[in-house]
Amino acid sequence: SHQIYRFNLEQGRFLNPLDSEASSLNCIKINPEHNLICVGTIAGKVEAWDPRTRNRVAVLDCGLQAISSETDLVTSVPSVTSLAFRDGLNMGVGTSTGLVLLYDIRSKKPMLSKDHMYGLPIKKVQYHKEHNNDLVFSMDSQTVKIWDRESGKPYTSIEATAEFTDLCLYKQSGLLFLANEQPKMQT
Repeated sequence: SHQIYRFNLEQGRFLNPLDSEASSLNCIKINPEHNLICVGTIAGKVEAWDPRTRNRVAVLDCGLQAISSETDLVTSVPSVTSLAFRDGLNMGVGTSTGLVLLYDIRSKKPMLSKDHMYGLPIKKVQYHKEHNNDLVFSMDSQTVKIWDRESGKPYTSIEATAEFTDLCLYKQSGLLFLANEQPKMQT
């Protein structure tokens, strides 16, 4: 849908939806620092909405940044499939072509671009800062790549025989949970 539906828990009713210019929305993330609602669109854009004024305050065109000169044949603009925030200024964007773009939200150009090299949509991007490590976790259906946020240098990767569907990091513990499409394990 092109609408962002809002539900007021105190009143127990739906509020008027926010209308996007995009034909379809793929993902949504609320930044806990400044409460901007960011949505990733099928048109390769990230729209930022201010819930206080119910207006769109910014649009970031990630689809054009995801197309490089090395791309042989471009049939469509890559859509935004995943969003993540590190803090109030740093945002990670995953695309349908397997590219992860790291942005400072004050700039239209990515600080860093990382390709998964499989051409599969990025399902999840998460930031992880612990001790002296400042890492980014990015997941497609085949692999989870863990890499340095500043340099993009690979830290490690996790591959599976079954399709990954979700990733969850438990803060300050080192635990990583992965959901996948594997038959039930008998323990």
